[in-house]
Amino acid sequence: EVPCRDFDPVRTRELLKEEGFDDRNEDGVLEDAQGKDLEFVLMTNAENSERVEITQMVREDLARAGMKVHLLVLEFNALVSKLLGTGDWDAVLIGFTGASDPHFGANVWKTQGSLHFWEPKDPRQASEGQKRIDEIFASASGLLDRAQRKALYDEWQQIAGQDLPLIYTILPETLAAVSNRLLHIKPSVLGGLFHNLEEIDTAD
Repeated sequence: EVPCRDFDPVRTRELLKEEGFDDRNEDGVLEDAQGKDLEFVLMTNAENSERVEITQMVREDLARAGMKVHLLVLEFNALVSKLLGTGDWDAVLIGFTGASDPHFGANVWKTQGSLHFWEPKDPRQASEGQKRIDEIFASASGLLDRAQRKALYDEWQQIAGQDLPLIYTILPETLAAVSNRLLHIKPSVLGGLFHNLEEIDTAD
């Protein structure tokens, strides 16, 4: 039940017009009331060709919505320096490693996490949604009951889906194979093939 929005450049233009952006000189790019183009810089790291291709697709899609996107491809350490150090960035396409338990993403989602970069580090200045996310991760980390933890993390996903501090792009499709000599394999979307390693045995 997490909110999901389809790409709709026409509706996007309508929403931006409500905020004062319109194509006043009919060049295909929206401008503000002072005639300044609606534009920003989208950065990613040069070492990842897939991300470079995705930024190009994003630029093309947003051009249809009237936005001018400038691509900046940087060496990874330079990108991280801007993202976590100087704060000199508009938008960034980057990847995070994940785990089967949402708690391992706390460093990204909690206000004071070292990889949390879209709101001030001071929790007092955080949005109401972000404050609630902080509470959720603090509460869920101390719970052993799976159903209670799931309810909290479901709420976190709802807030994230509504506020959209991050916009998810793609997840890779993967195929895995395992020998039929192994018994008690219980594949899991989140845990992979061998999450129940202590139960796996051989047919010999």
